Amino acid sequence: MEDDIIEYTILDKNHVTVADIQKEVHIAWNQLHDPQSIIAHNAVRFGIEPSQLPEKLEDILSVRPSGQGLDPSTIAIIVAIINSSAVSTVAKDIWKYVILPHIRDRFGDNAIEELKKTKGK
Repeated sequence: MEDDIIEYTILDKNHVTVADIQKEVHIAWNQLHDPQSIIAHNAVRFGIEPSQLPEKLEDILSVRPSGQGLDPSTIAIIVAIINSSAVSTVAKDIWKYVILPHIRDRFGDNAIEELKKTKGK
């Protein structure tokens, strides 16, 4: 199976880097595993049970600089499909409802923006 790829561009290039985004993704993932955290409570609110998630973020999500183009501000968010579409759905929900809001809380609503997919992608 192939990974689903969602690409984002960093709009606030003067204050936000790919490393900043990666760091916040890991912070959010760690907080997701703390049952007392706001992030864990938000996950449950969206039907995600944090205790059922893998321990390692890399088992479902990877955030890395995009290999496409020369613009280093473009990052690719890779949602890995782990042997089942159910895991893929959970990974996408974690990104959409938990991690992305955390990033936007940290850097502002307009810090990163999803790139529109073009035909052939």
